Amino acid sequence: MSASACRRAQVAPALLVLAAVLPACVTEPVDEARPVAVRRPMTPHEAIVEEIALQRALHQPDDHHLRLDGFVGQWLVLVHSCPSDGSEPVLIARGHATIDWMLGRRYLEWKIQLDVGETTNVVSGHMGYDVVADEYQALWISDITTGMSIVYGNGNPQGRGLVMVGTGTRGGRTVVVARSVLRFVGQDSFVIERYGAQSEVVIQRSTYVRRSDR
Repeated sequence: MSASACRRAQVAPALLVLAAVLPACVTEPVDEARPVAVRRPMTPHEAIVEEIALQRALHQPDDHHLRLDGFVGQWLVLVHSCPSDGSEPVLIARGHATIDWMLGRRYLEWKIQLDVGETTNVVSGHMGYDVVADEYQALWISDITTGMSIVYGNGNPQGRGLVMVGTGTRGGRTVVVARSVLRFVGQDSFVIERYGAQSEVVIQRSTYVRRSDR
């Protein structure tokens, strides 16, 4: 066999091996018509579970809730009426209150009993901070009326005060019908000052003093 024939005989097997390997290395073309996987629709149960999880994550208590920590405790309560002529306030009620966190430190629950003359009146309230609406909110009810007092506000009770405002309808207009300021006057005392609807004059002051016998 000539030298050139030998070279051809050696090259031929190599070409056969290369031909067998190359097809395996070629990338398969993308099939544009291949269907994309679609997520299975959630059941009603799964949808509500997901919504609850989203809302819970969104409404986590924050630093605004921490500002309310000082209200927690057992308190003696004195309520004074403040005459418009500037004379000495008059004691009109006294009692006690229990304030504590509820529902994962989202709301303060207020339980108040006040002795007015020969009767004992009960007041219940819930106060919290809506992180979405960016405001403090409170709801008050009592055994005196059938109405609910709902107030909104902002501020810092450790500073100049937490200002809470309630509105109502008068003659077809929305007007301020209640305004109160809650502020601490020490580690073991705070006041709630109620103002006239359209004035800067305090008409009633409730003083809370922490009980030492709790």
